Amino acid sequence: MLGVAMAALTVQTGQASAQSASGALDSDTPLRSTLVEPANGTPIGAAAGSPAQRRDPTGNDEAADTADPDEPATGTVPATRIEPLNARAASVDTLDATEDKAADTEAGFGRQNDRAAPVDDLKPGPAADPDAVPGFAIGTLVLRPTVSEKIVHETRRDGSGTTGRTFSETTLTGTLESDWSRHRLTVDGVATLQKNLSGTGSEQPRATLDAVLLLDLSRDLQATLKAGYDFSREDRTDPNAVSGAVTQATVEVFSAGAAVEKSIGNLRGTVATEVTRSVYGDVVLADSSVLSGADRDTLAGTVSGRIGYVLSPALIPFLQASVQRTRYDQTLDDNGFARSSTAYAAKIGAEIDLGEKLNGELAAGYVLRDIDDATLTDIGAVTVDGTLNWSPMRGTMLTAGLATSVEAATAAGESGSVVYALTTGLTRELRRSVVARLGSSITYRDYASDSLSPDQVLFGATMGLSWSLNRYLSLDADVGFERTTQPGSPDSDTARVGLGLKLKR
Repeated sequence: MLGVAMAALTVQTGQASAQSASGALDSDTPLRSTLVEPANGTPIGAAAGSPAQRRDPTGNDEAADTADPDEPATGTVPATRIEPLNARAASVDTLDATEDKAADTEAGFGRQNDRAAPVDDLKPGPAADPDAVPGFAIGTLVLRPTVSEKIVHETRRDGSGTTGRTFSETTLTGTLESDWSRHRLTVDGVATLQKNLSGTGSEQPRATLDAVLLLDLSRDLQATLKAGYDFSREDRTDPNAVSGAVTQATVEVFSAGAAVEKSIGNLRGTVATEVTRSVYGDVVLADSSVLSGADRDTLAGTVSGRIGYVLSPALIPFLQASVQRTRYDQTLDDNGFARSSTAYAAKIGAEIDLGEKLNGELAAGYVLRDIDDATLTDIGAVTVDGTLNWSPMRGTMLTAGLATSVEAATAAGESGSVVYALTTGLTRELRRSVVARLGSSITYRDYASDSLSPDQVLFGATMGLSWSLNRYLSLDADVGFERTTQPGSPDSDTARVGLGLKLKR
């Protein structure tokens, strides 16, 4: 179309100024142009000496047919289209495939509904996971519940002998997520109930509920609100467990907190506060008497600050400091000690984010716990904290965690201990529907040098296998072993074997 329009415009211009144009051209050099095809199929502007028809600017085609090719040309040059000299020809296979597809389409065979390109010319997102559980829609929230029923056999061995029990373990897990365009709400809950079927042993109920609300206030300002609840029963191997008790104390922990994160250039700062309430239940002794745990109830408040510098999206070094005040409901416990305290902590570390392959953070610092009672020794220790997630290959995930904490004591004259915990986990997808799990843990409880309690070490190992029969039902098998060692006391070993079903929706 462009060539035809330009040719027509050229002919009109040539008719108006043919005389002046002929005088301006060099009469000694014939005019040459590239062959083009107009709409009517007649070649114009053929090279000199070719048999192609030459159009006379005056419109006399017969004169153009008999014109001498060596005679100087007059008039204007018609519009031409330059064809690339190195144009790539289509392959024979491509031409055959195109012809076959066109023939199949005309004959009614082949695909008739080819995928249409997106309007915004963007790549489509990843396909939805066919194994993902859809859940229940509750307005703009999605609830994904899971029910697990397992039969477990447990064997315990310590200085008093060996005991065993078989029990059923029912676990209800639920996740509630928002489907909002800007902010995000996540609520996670787990509740486990045990029921002894045979043998002797203490049942261990557990429950956890955590809610996190992420508020995207602006491009560089985010806020986080969270609340939590945790329920558990102390084990007889816990440092503050009552020796010889039939039923250990229950522990309830209520927590609430808020944090604000601000980004200014490459600087990223976070200020957070948290309040924690701990309530301890009664202990049932062998003679059926009850020992109150009210003197252990506490209220703790923590304020922390963190500042980091974004060297790159994959590496962010940071500094963090915190102050925590813990106040006991009773100024003096049953032994006459004032155990309220103030803890100061600082650490330096770095965040690592290399995508799904490798991410986490590692930090080292120092913590000091100043106890109000002057007769109790303050606790100070070096801290190491961190998490690491590494996926060396598709379907394999290795996790590791380091944590340092300070525990209070209840025995007369004891200040407490520093607890170092190392956990590792390996998950391997053997097949699409079969996942194997390995886990291990080491916990070292370090008491003060003037403490009468020797240091304690706990080892743990687990192995599990999950077989998904379909997206809603899976079969789980687990094996676990724990050992607690402490100088001056017999070792305590616990072994568990469990088999159960998990129903998801």
